[in-house]
Amino acid sequence: MNIKQLHSFLILCDELHYGRAASRLFITQPSLSQQIKQLELSLKTILFKRKGRGIKLTKAGIILQRHANKIMLDLKNAENEL
Repeated sequence: MNIKQLHSFLILCDELHYGRAASRLFITQPSLSQQIKQLELSLKTILFKRKGRGIKLTKAGIILQRHANKIMLDLKNAENEL
């Protein structure tokens, strides 16, 4: 797991759509899919379930979202403090 993956994960949480999230991140949809797949493999859990044309967070995804938001906030605060 790395910061880039967490950032991409959080954008995907906001959009709940791979195409829109990829556009916001200025990357391709397959690249975003690969990042999320690698994150899921490293955590040994599924973070999103397909729902019709979109996706939704799993219970594990909701837990990671909460922690990832805190991590990103802590990083921003550390940068501001330095």
